[in-house]
Amino acid sequence: MKKSLIALAVAAATAAPVITQAAAPEISGFADIIFTVVDDTADTLNSTNSAESKFTVDGEIDFKGNLADDVAVQLDLDINTTAGTFDSAEIEQAFFGWSVNKDVTVLGGVFNNPVGWEAEDAPNWYQTSQSQNRSILDSQTTLRGNNVAGIAVAGTVEKFTLTAALLNDLQQTDEENSFALVVGFAPTEELSLEAGIVTQDNDNPANGGAGTVVDLNATFSKDDITVAGELLLASEIIDYSAMGMINMAIPDSSMSATVRGELISFDADIDDTLALTLAGLYTVNDALGIVAELKYIDGEFNDGDIQVVTEFVASF
Repeated sequence: MKKSLIALAVAAATAAPVITQAAAPEISGFADIIFTVVDDTADTLNSTNSAESKFTVDGEIDFKGNLADDVAVQLDLDINTTAGTFDSAEIEQAFFGWSVNKDVTVLGGVFNNPVGWEAEDAPNWYQTSQSQNRSILDSQTTLRGNNVAGIAVAGTVEKFTLTAALLNDLQQTDEENSFALVVGFAPTEELSLEAGIVTQDNDNPANGGAGTVVDLNATFSKDDITVAGELLLASEIIDYSAMGMINMAIPDSSMSATVRGELISFDADIDDTLALTLAGLYTVNDALGIVAELKYIDGEFNDGDIQVVTEFVASF
């Protein structure tokens, strides 16, 4: 589902849902519990599988509020209980939103990368695993998650939205900056189109940065069906990465089914990566959703590998 930055900025500039909160901060968040049944990608020769039959638990606590009618502040903390790099709370987002007028909002701080289709958080996904495109963007940004630091201006002109951002270099390279520009167009209530670019000089190629990235995506939603497509082009490592997805709600039920196909083509002598994902979502209520996912991955680094997981997303 679509990333949150532009949606937040446009909403703040038009209806100002965050700005109109009471002075006391609003607290929300979620717990994300995943049980891995099968994960061939974690197979190691002459060793045990480090992923199968394990639970992983992540969470997030979000605070947002305001002390002025035209300025809102948001702080999102990611929490990970898995031993390793992230085993405590870390900042995902920390920014202000200044509603200059009904059409223009200024954001400053650390916030979700404005480029790309997929949302940052599990409650906004149709499936358990993130898309390959989001993985590329995530691996390019040094900050926690697929997040950037800087200042952005978002505005609306009739059916168009425009976001421009001056950022720290995505890999935090000294004396370098990245720039982002995203244009959205909603010709109808059902269809939204978006084109975005974020620059990155890739002065540290050993870090794996994709360089300058161009992202084109489209979403069509009508009745119980959502169809999305995304094409990511990069100046380094990757020629292109394409994604197509369809989500359909099952009539007279609280369930939906998702099919997603992805293909990555590399600019080196590396085999293409193909990924196919099938997922089913059961919405118990507003507080709990249960996802089952089967994923097939084949390419240079995966030889027809299978992943099967069950996920519980509890929100508050």
